[in-house]
Amino acid sequence: MIKNTKGITIVEIIVSVTLVSIVLILLLSIFITVRNEDERNKISSNLLMNQVLIAREIESDFLDLGLIEIASCADGGADNDSVLSILPSSSSITKEAIGYCLKLIYNPSKTKDNVGYLLQYSYGFSKDNLITVIGYVRGDKKTVRETPVLSDTNGLVKNKCGEKVCAVSISMPVVNEEEEDYGINLSYIFSKDMGFKFTDLELANNYRFEISNTYVFEPEEPEPEPNPDNFLVNEILAQGGGVSAIKAKDTPDFNKINGISGLYAAEDNYDTSYYYRGLKTELNNNLIWGSFQWKIVRINGDGSIRLVYNGTEAQFNDSGTLDGTGINTVNDTGANTQIIKSVFNSRDDDAKYVGYMYGGADGVASTQRDGLIPAAATFNETSSTIKGVLDTWYSINISGKPFESQVVNNLFCNDRQLRSEVGGDPTGEGFGTNFTYYAPNYRLSTTTKTPTLKCGQQNDCFTTSDDTEKGNGKLTYPVGLLTADEAAMAGLLYNNANDTNYLYTGQNWWSLSPSHVGSSGEAGEWFVHSGGHLYQTDVNLSSSMVRPAISISSVTQVSGEGSATDPFKAI
Repeated sequence: MIKNTKGITIVEIIVSVTLVSIVLILLLSIFITVRNEDERNKISSNLLMNQVLIAREIESDFLDLGLIEIASCADGGADNDSVLSILPSSSSITKEAIGYCLKLIYNPSKTKDNVGYLLQYSYGFSKDNLITVIGYVRGDKKTVRETPVLSDTNGLVKNKCGEKVCAVSISMPVVNEEEEDYGINLSYIFSKDMGFKFTDLELANNYRFEISNTYVFEPEEPEPEPNPDNFLVNEILAQGGGVSAIKAKDTPDFNKINGISGLYAAEDNYDTSYYYRGLKTELNNNLIWGSFQWKIVRINGDGSIRLVYNGTEAQFNDSGTLDGTGINTVNDTGANTQIIKSVFNSRDDDAKYVGYMYGGADGVASTQRDGLIPAAATFNETSSTIKGVLDTWYSINISGKPFESQVVNNLFCNDRQLRSEVGGDPTGEGFGTNFTYYAPNYRLSTTTKTPTLKCGQQNDCFTTSDDTEKGNGKLTYPVGLLTADEAAMAGLLYNNANDTNYLYTGQNWWSLSPSHVGSSGEAGEWFVHSGGHLYQTDVNLSSSMVRPAISISSVTQVSGEGSATDPFKAI
């Protein structure tokens, strides 16, 4: 056997080299495996993070905007256009390439962009390659992430209901090459009395989404599906022939009482509002909600419904017996149409007392109109007397009740702009005892009447703290008064009697609109006179009644026709 100079055979050398090679190969294989596993973990981590970001965006909307409906995406049409709008313009995407699509509909009183789309799609990255993306789009909000391929399993919407609440869950399976699921999983809990609904999900198989396993925790009768036809907003619009027909009408002549009875359109701080105007005998705008009677004043621009108090439900139920006719009728005139007689403010010797809230304590003179100090008349620090009355009434009769969830935080306008700021002659300074005319006085008492539903200053737009974007966030409860402008648009006129209008009660009742500070320094507010016309009076006169105003959800379900004997009734 051949040996080297150290006595090691060639075979031994070959064996040694072979063993070392095997060890190196094993070590390299382990290194590659560990590195591949590390890369796979990084990819998995990124995929999980991507889906978490999408889920976080959607659940944020659930909480902030209030999910009210889950629906299928339409097969083409406006919905499909909205979905496809987030795709690259140069892609080869078509609607057939969308794997999943689900429509999430939010409370329209929270946002104008109240429809969101959860979707997953693939598009042509090159001739032979597709990129798969998961996304969420709502208005200008577009959140998009690359993701693994679709699962063969359909997306599911599940709904579980207990005695008072329901829990809805949404799952969109997304599976990688190792068949690991990185899907979107969402949940939302809602009250059973809020009118939540599921729409056309049985038709959503075009997009591989279906509803499944709808059941309850305990045996009970299944609740009927909400019917959009009996949503209050749709019932109102139908009376006017629909949105297009209402918008096509000319602006009424506000120099005349009542005019042609019906629904009209005007802009407010949110969008287009649809308001009632005219004779009470020709309008079907009566509602029973929350154990009270209401007159429907308008659909606000955010879709909510503005109401003014008109009595109790018990009074309606007893009316047929009391008058001997056997026909129940909503209140028409008299003290029952109001809650109490009250001053607007207990003092009238300062401009600040035209305010629903004002700066400084009672008796402390204001020394400037605007500003962030209590000396400013419009500094919203101290509640007016009438605000205290309304807050107390709301806290007793609505706060904490099941139907309170239907109340919407829409603004109440205490317009403290000066006459000169809306086109009138210069007058006063709006603080202390300075002689002053306010903007509502100019709009409503001049030769050409120009009432408006817009509130000119955010500081005068009273909302609860849930809304500091449109409003001032200063209210304790979402309750207030109608403005004199709203009464004028309903058909009332300055100093011109009118006992046929739907707001006429034969009583004096307060509006929320400032009028003037007189030559002796007395603060005055607009009110509806018992003769059915608009007028002004000192804020500390107790001859006027209080009619609370609130706004409720557009999707409140109702029965009835809205007439005096068959009013809408919330169901």
